[in-house]
Amino acid sequence: MIPCTALLDVPLVMCLVRGFLKDAARMARLVDAYLVESALEARLWPAEFEESSLVPSDGLKYYDLVEGKGPTAVKGSIVQEN
Repeated sequence: MIPCTALLDVPLVMCLVRGFLKDAARMARLVDAYLVESALEARLWPAEFEESSLVPSDGLKYYDLVEGKGPTAVKGSIVQEN
């Protein structure tokens, strides 16, 4: 867990997110890590954070696929995006 509450500075995180939105997948990873650590520190659910709405859905979709959290396919099958 984060030993310092200074990292829970919401305006700072929102400024950083807006500054790096061009690289959506990397930003999704950063916001995801921040929300997990912050939620553990404050004993909150990640959905309670305003920052969770800043990452575009395309970035989260790409991040989930890269991290193996997205749809899986059997060899030779066709995967369709919903």
